[in-house]
Amino acid sequence: MRIGQTWLIAGVVFAFFACPLAADAQQSTRVPRVGILSDEMRSLPESFEPFAQGLRDLGYVEGRNIAFERRCSEHKDEILPGLAAELVSLQPDVILAIGTLAARAAKSATQTIPIVFARVADPIAFGLIPGLPRPGGNLTGLSLQLLDIGAKRLEFLVTAVPEAKRVGALFDASSPTAEELGEIEAGAVLECGDHSNGRPGP
Repeated sequence: MRIGQTWLIAGVVFAFFACPLAADAQQSTRVPRVGILSDEMRSLPESFEPFAQGLRDLGYVEGRNIAFERRCSEHKDEILPGLAAELVSLQPDVILAIGTLAARAAKSATQTIPIVFARVADPIAFGLIPGLPRPGGNLTGLSLQLLDIGAKRLEFLVTAVPEAKRVGALFDASSPTAEELGEIEAGAVLECGDHSNGRPGP
């Protein structure tokens, strides 16, 4: 996650568990718990560490005034539903779901615990929320909008390297983000058919 996104995600998660804690202020021993459901390797927490740092910057330090329950699928997507169920059984104050399939698993596991998602290609297309302005339900978060900008990125590439005749795209066909390939292919058709700028198509 980029620094700006990390701060936003940390701030959203903080907002979810800060309100209940304010209501229970007299219970000074209560420590908020954040469930982390990720498709990443536990030994290489690419997205978790920046998130944890964002919370530390807000004054929340693991082992002192916040607790994390981490479940990582280590790229074994089929075990995400089971990991999500484990997290829900622990009743955390909020769940951070990292990755599209992790967010889907979390949504299927609970309709009451707040879920904040990160690194999701398109939350509407993948059925996480009905719309961006009003996500509704118990989910919110950040979208990478990969499906929206695939063609635009190809346009940028051809603009930067006008002599390019062939562009390769490497995708994992089993990944939810593989749908971006269709957007890139559609953009390629437009690029090939547009001769208004004097640039021949491939």
